[in-house]
Amino acid sequence: MLRPPLRHYNTSVKAKPPFLFVCASLLLLLTGCDMLVSRALRHPFSWQAVQAVGGLALGQPQRDERGHVVLPLRCNVSGLEQVTVKPTTLNSALVCEPPLVRVRGSAIYLTVRATVATSRNKSCACTSADLGRLAAGEYSVIYRSPGGEVHPLGSIQAPPVAAPR
Repeated sequence: MLRPPLRHYNTSVKAKPPFLFVCASLLLLLTGCDMLVSRALRHPFSWQAVQAVGGLALGQPQRDERGHVVLPLRCNVSGLEQVTVKPTTLNSALVCEPPLVRVRGSAIYLTVRATVATSRNKSCACTSADLGRLAAGEYSVIYRSPGGEVHPLGSIQAPPVAAPR
């Protein structure tokens, strides 16, 4: 069986992907597409990274007008604030995104996410996690790193659903 001849392409010129990525990101930022850049550069923090920027603390959960449980968080991805431990890393261009939340039975898994600062998102403080429509009761809160490692943060009491008026 005959095979078609191989085509030889000029492989002497190689594009540098990081350079092209940076140029494309700058072009998108300059053209007002900063939301696309922010989403493209979003990354979850490992537990070690959370500790390096000062730690993470849980607040008292509340129910919002939609019936969702909202858990206040204290974490500052800039590394300028001590929350639970002394920060050892500074991040001047990162801002906090809403955390990843997964609820499995009575366990709530949280992951802090950060991205580059844009005109739409300028806060390096993580404020709250929307836990959805949880049933009232006790839940354990666990930090989940991107690699799957877990670190227990404590437990919370989800407030009861308000009776309809």
